[in-house]
Amino acid sequence: MNNIYKFFCVLILVFILAVSTIEVSKSAVEGSLGVVAGIKGKLTVKRAEEAMRQEAFLRMQLYEGDIVETARNSKGCIVFKDGTHMKLNELTSVTLVKSQKTSKMSAKKLPSLIKVLVGEIWMQIKKQKGKAEIETPVAVAAIRGTELDVKVEEAGRTIFTVVDGEVELKNNYGMVILKNSEQSIVEAGKAPLPPQKIEVEQFIRWIKDVRLHLTETIPLSFKNLQERTSALGKAEDMIKAGESVGTANLILGKVALDNGDLEKAKEYFKQAGLNGIKSPELYLRIADIDFLNEDWDSARTKYTEIINKFPEESYGYSRLAKVEMGELNLTDASDLFNKALKLRKDNVEAIIGLGICNFLEGNFIKALKHFKKALKADPLNSTAYQDLAMVYSILGREEESLSALNKAIELDPSNVELIINLGAEYGKQKNFNEAEKFLKTALEKASSPMQRFACYSNLANIYFQQNNFEECFSTELKALELNPDSSIDKEKLATITRIYVSSLFKNGEIDKAQKCLELVSPFVAEFGDYHLLQGELYYIKKDFEKAKEDLIKATELSPDDPFGYYFLAMTNCSLNFFDEAKKQFEKALELFEKQGNEQGANLIKEILNNFKSNQ
Repeated sequence: MNNIYKFFCVLILVFILAVSTIEVSKSAVEGSLGVVAGIKGKLTVKRAEEAMRQEAFLRMQLYEGDIVETARNSKGCIVFKDGTHMKLNELTSVTLVKSQKTSKMSAKKLPSLIKVLVGEIWMQIKKQKGKAEIETPVAVAAIRGTELDVKVEEAGRTIFTVVDGEVELKNNYGMVILKNSEQSIVEAGKAPLPPQKIEVEQFIRWIKDVRLHLTETIPLSFKNLQERTSALGKAEDMIKAGESVGTANLILGKVALDNGDLEKAKEYFKQAGLNGIKSPELYLRIADIDFLNEDWDSARTKYTEIINKFPEESYGYSRLAKVEMGELNLTDASDLFNKALKLRKDNVEAIIGLGICNFLEGNFIKALKHFKKALKADPLNSTAYQDLAMVYSILGREEESLSALNKAIELDPSNVELIINLGAEYGKQKNFNEAEKFLKTALEKASSPMQRFACYSNLANIYFQQNNFEECFSTELKALELNPDSSIDKEKLATITRIYVSSLFKNGEIDKAQKCLELVSPFVAEFGDYHLLQGELYYIKKDFEKAKEDLIKATELSPDDPFGYYFLAMTNCSLNFFDEAKKQFEKALELFEKQGNEQGANLIKEILNNFKSNQ
């Protein structure tokens, strides 16, 4: 057995190298399918063949192979290129597997296969040639021009609810056709239950809590800080002089609203009303507070009252349209935007709103025309440039998209989120120098811990794509120090640590590796990667009992990772537990073969052959 032991001691160096060179594909998947259009809480995206999830942001492009997930108490909304809408309930995981063109002459694509592993989705699917499919662990639904809800529960049990349209639901055990207001339940190993007529409203109430967020902003009263400062001084002078106190309070309220201080704005507007101001603008701004507080029912009621009281007030219609658009009531929203424009042709809010409606319907050429028209009416409108960039990007016109985003930042240089998004966009285009430049600029301008966290998290992604794992490691650590509860970034740090620390092992920098593991311990002790590395460290230091303890933990937390079983087997050999070691080598071989890792599988076979020759 001594010969076997010596053989294993040589092989550990080979496997340390193998661990340190885990290949992570970072190639972008061609062909955008759609964009993230609404987020409540936390939405994450894992690109096809990439190692790490990333936090989603509004207008983020989605591609074939992306895995989209919602956290607890979180929801999301996706708009696909053909105008299909999908909402995700909390704790949902969806994979966009394939795409198809809606016609031979169209560039519009939607997923032809969506996998729902767990959770709940609602989809409103536009009619198209060919069928799209939704796959769950227990059945496949073939759909066309349908509104439906799909809920996947424990053990894959799935509830299919058709709101409108027709669905062919099947598995290996049977098939049923579902029509309007019908539902079927499918369990593992069983045929779909016969359709039952139901009251669909109770099953889709949750979707009202998932709004479109592309238009949930209110135009500023003053275009920049200089204008706000001037208005503030003027209002204060009016109050000191005792002149036009109502007007002064209206101005102060608008300044507070622009600054995001809604409570102060509310008090100023109240004083304006008490001092005789009864203008449509005052009522609009009072309703805007409800809009910004996401009190949609109250905002809808107040905007409707404004329209009834002041039927010639264009902005009453455009504000109400934005409330309707948030709930994807596109027909009502378009009608209201058009009414607003009949009353006032230069209502930029309404022009942009119609562009968003066109975008949501998959009509990108019309959307472009409206956004360009908005910029002609208001060349300094940063939002219009952002929307223009979104359409250019989904059409694959990346240079024009980046140009529009740069213009948006030029007009709104203090918008940290916009600068971060531009940095992320440059990263997607593999322009890492520009990506790093904008993210570091955002870091300098960041005024809150969460903004700094977003900068560090995105910078870590850039360094990762450049294989600069040392910089990636230290940057991701800074991100988690600012936001230690981010599950996405904990997962990222665990992955980065495995690659970086393994490279330190390979280079013989054991003390540095130990220090890195001490630094990450508060954040990643729940991951198998951490215990695998800690076990390797103890093995190198010949503390085999502690190594075994951590490696057993690694296999429990990551039962599909062959390296955990490999190093556990190595440790058992060092402790002369050869029977246990053989079983663990066999498990490692099984996993290597399952993952298609031919090099790892061949090496384990060589070890097992050595076992036989030494018996």
